[in-house]
Amino acid sequence: MHGCFLAKSFWPIGFFLLMWSYCVDALALPEVYALKSAINYALVFHPTVLHAKLDLDQVQYDLTVEKQKFVPKLFWHSEAFYEKDTYCDNQGFTLGPLMNWEWVTGTKIRGNVGTELGKNYQDLSRAGFSIKQPLIKNASKQVNQSSIIQANLQKDILLLNYDFAVEDVIMHVSTHYFNYAQMALAKQRQHSGLEQAKKYLNQVNFLIETGRLPKNEAEQPALYVETQENQLEESKQRLAFNYLMLLKSIGVITEPLSSNITISKQTEEYLKSEIEELLMLFKKQYFKTITQDFLPVDKQEKIYVHQQKLIAQNQYVAKDNTKWDLNLEGHASMRQRENQYGVSLSLDFPINDQLRRYQSLYHLQIEKDKLKDEQALHEYYYPKKIAFEKQEIESKFKQLELAIKMKNLAQKSLQTAELKWQVGRLTLFELIQLSNQYQQAELDLIKAKMNILSTGFAYFKTIGLLKQFWVE
Repeated sequence: MHGCFLAKSFWPIGFFLLMWSYCVDALALPEVYALKSAINYALVFHPTVLHAKLDLDQVQYDLTVEKQKFVPKLFWHSEAFYEKDTYCDNQGFTLGPLMNWEWVTGTKIRGNVGTELGKNYQDLSRAGFSIKQPLIKNASKQVNQSSIIQANLQKDILLLNYDFAVEDVIMHVSTHYFNYAQMALAKQRQHSGLEQAKKYLNQVNFLIETGRLPKNEAEQPALYVETQENQLEESKQRLAFNYLMLLKSIGVITEPLSSNITISKQTEEYLKSEIEELLMLFKKQYFKTITQDFLPVDKQEKIYVHQQKLIAQNQYVAKDNTKWDLNLEGHASMRQRENQYGVSLSLDFPINDQLRRYQSLYHLQIEKDKLKDEQALHEYYYPKKIAFEKQEIESKFKQLELAIKMKNLAQKSLQTAELKWQVGRLTLFELIQLSNQYQQAELDLIKAKMNILSTGFAYFKTIGLLKQFWVE
């Protein structure tokens, strides 16, 4: 699926500075807060995303540490020693490099090369190595291998959790942005309604002054103006609150906002164009997802699969810990005066590990049963959720079509009513009612567009495409 236009957005810090360059009050807050800028900023600085990224970095570090266990280790070795047998004694210290290496197969190799300085200060150059090869599959090998396997599985799970965190942030930011945009456009509609009400009041006052209307005719338009002023003030308060929630959703901490947030005509047009652009992009992507060859990306199911593998790996290790450790060990060394070599066979058997093994297997079985129930519940409801959200989107599309028709009808009715009122064929009360209907129709149209996007983003999140829609 092709990504949207957001893939070419500015670097987060750059558009953060751009957003804050539009000052609307003493706090220097942006006048136009583009959704693409808000989401990209949140994906870099929001605590939820940062914490998910830190968890991912932590497991990546643990994986690196586990892999280092199988890398040869070379270090400088020194030790003091004292030896005595039937014929002589010896003392001094050893100085030289030492290498340890353990393969994933369980074979251990230890090598050394250096110089021994004895009591007579004689230099004895020496070099040697020892090999320890398990004859029967041992516990230590399984534990070491399992650590890497589990770290890789945990990494896969955290990668999916990181995607979930990103999608949650996108949903959170977009929801607050749509609330902000809806209130911003609603405020402009109510501001236009107030100007229209004042226009009616001025016309009535002019007719009263010219003696064409009685004085009591001004009461109704004056009350209409007062009502519009109260609604506009309430819209300002709601706009300030939604704007504050938008800043909070992207991780910006600021002082409480005043209600004096101005929305210019340019801002209004920008919000309209952005909503229209998002609608066009959403429709394009949505109709691709309802084709027969489309398969949803069930990230939750992938997590369940990784968790099952993790539990199975832990059970394998827990069972294997009860087996023997039968090892064959050989060693050889060369010195200036003598050479040594030998072979040994060792057997290790845990005698006090049975209770711990039973406890681990019991806990793992409980985790396995719980995971099985969660997976079954998810498999039952997941396709039904997709079908339900598709129905919701189709319903929102129909509501949008109806809102467009209602808005066009209300606009024609208002235009006709203004002409009738000017020639005295319509009362002012009827004109005000039609003006209110047209204003409400415009607000309903804005709300219908926002509802499509909100429902559509939830659908994209369910089918696993929300991150690709914004990021790629």
